[in-house]
Amino acid sequence: MQATIKGQTNELKFNYRALFKANAEFSEIDDKGNRLKDGALNLFNRVLTNDITVIPDLIKVAGGFGKLSDDDLFDAVEELTNGGDDIEQVMSDLKDEMKNSGFFNQAISAQVKQSEEFMPQMKAMAENDQQMKMQLPAIKRMTALVKENL
Repeated sequence: MQATIKGQTNELKFNYRALFKANAEFSEIDDKGNRLKDGALNLFNRVLTNDITVIPDLIKVAGGFGKLSDDDLFDAVEELTNGGDDIEQVMSDLKDEMKNSGFFNQAISAQVKQSEEFMPQMKAMAENDQQMKMQLPAIKRMTALVKENL
């Protein structure tokens, strides 16, 4: 899959560089200020839930263009999706690119495994924590969705 910005066409590569950028820019941050290195998973979740706003973020991490303005990214998305007409195909292709990348697949799989291993503790926490109780079903659904699509 390729993206074009200001006449420059680059292949979207879901390599180690893209994984590093995804984790640096799109990871959650814990209460101590540490990045959780779940950026690839967060982007993959957005693809799986058809959040089309993920497209410019994936161009940023996988396109190799360097610094880009929002307008550059918006123009690239318009071209890539044929003005939105090919959005479903683009989202499907992005999902395939991510899951077929050894780096992204490994990182996403590791996050899913951690989530599954931590599930008993989350259930126990949910007994005393109303917020966790409300979040737990969504965590379970997203974990299952990711596993289905890897």
